[in-house]
Amino acid sequence: MKMKKIGIAFSGGGHYLEALKACSLLVNHDGYDIFYVTYKPSKPTHFDKRAYFVAHPEHGFILKRIFLLMVNFVHSFKVFLKEKPDVIISTGADVTLSIMIIAKVFNKKLVFIESGANVTKPSLTGRLIYRFTDVFIIQWEELKEVYPKAIVGINLL
Repeated sequence: MKMKKIGIAFSGGGHYLEALKACSLLVNHDGYDIFYVTYKPSKPTHFDKRAYFVAHPEHGFILKRIFLLMVNFVHSFKVFLKEKPDVIISTGADVTLSIMIIAKVFNKKLVFIESGANVTKPSLTGRLIYRFTDVFIIQWEELKEVYPKAIVGINLL
C-alpha cells in the first residue's frame, strides 16, 4: 500500500502552533510521509519534517504584495511538483493560499482549519478557500453561520 503524502501548510505564530497540534497524530504516525510549507522565520526554527520555505506576501504596498504573491505561487508550485502530495492541510494564512489552490487544481484533497482566534468573524483565507475545501474545520460554533458545511472541531490552542 502506498504511503499517503501530506503537506501541512501554515504561517507563523498561532497558525504554526495550531497546525502542529491538529496534525500531531499524523506527524507521529509511520504511515504518512509529511512535509511542511511555510515562510522562512526570522529566528531559526527546528522542524521535525522536511520544510519548504515559500515567499511571504507580507504587508506592504499593493505592488509589492502582488509581486510576492506571484513569487509565492511559483515557489508553491515547485514544492507541489516535487512532493506530489495526496492531501494539503492548512491553518492559513496568506502564505498558504497558493499551495491550497494548486492542490485543488490537481484534484487533491484539501483540509482547512480556521484559526481559533476567529470566534465570530471569518478569516480572509477561510472566506477565500471555503468553497474549495474537502473538509473545513472551525473551532467555534458561532462560525457555523458563516460556514454552514464546516465541522466544529476542538479548540487547538
